[in-house]
Amino acid sequence: MKLVKFIDENGSLRWRLLKLDESAVGEVVETVTFENIATASIEIYRPGIGVFILNILLNPLIASLLLIIGLFLLYAGIKSPGFGMEIAGIVLIILSLMGLRAIGVSATVMILLILGFILIIAEIKTGVGVLAIAGASCVVLAAFLVFPSPNWLLSRDVIEGIRITLTVAAGICATLFSIIVYKIAELRKLKVKTGAEALIGAIGEALTDIDPIGEVRVLGEIWRARATVRIAKGKKVKVEDRKGLMLIVTPVEKESSP
Repeated sequence: MKLVKFIDENGSLRWRLLKLDESAVGEVVETVTFENIATASIEIYRPGIGVFILNILLNPLIASLLLIIGLFLLYAGIKSPGFGMEIAGIVLIILSLMGLRAIGVSATVMILLILGFILIIAEIKTGVGVLAIAGASCVVLAAFLVFPSPNWLLSRDVIEGIRITLTVAAGICATLFSIIVYKIAELRKLKVKTGAEALIGAIGEALTDIDPIGEVRVLGEIWRARATVRIAKGKKVKVEDRKGLMLIVTPVEKESSP
């Protein structure tokens, strides 16, 4: 047997299965024979994880559940912002619209990629960590949903390479931002004292007699000071308050010996 592609008398392109000794009526364009079919290798197509995820998301029941959960999370996130529930709700709503065929797979991939990069960039301003994780998750999910279109002329290996590249890039970005957020959180734990806050409770030295006003040196700076009791020059003083450019000080009592 042979498979023949030919142009018939009407000018139409047709395929026809013929015997080896038969000839097609018309101009033969291509002929495929099955002489060596017994020794041909069999290649089994195994769909990747992207097809598995698409089969789940394109299930109408799953899509409906995602829409309900997404709307609930969006409402909860608007009422109680700061936990990232609104972001999760938006992502679930986008996936549900794809599952219900309201938007295409390619449009969903583009929306998730754009949303993911916007969230990652926004993390620089906020430094809370949630946006970086959500953004990286959107990019990784978009990478798994990338499905080759017949117009792309890309092989399955190229598509898998794109998925791996996007996944690794998203993972690196998430890791870097996680480290940055961790360092920022550590810095925020350190209470930085500046200005008046640094002066309150500081120990200084009286440069002149304070009766009731004099001068003191506190943290390497010379200040005007006032005290309710007389403090002799050279005595240690403790800053209790600050009134403009005037410090309110008290004498430091000597520790009693044990």
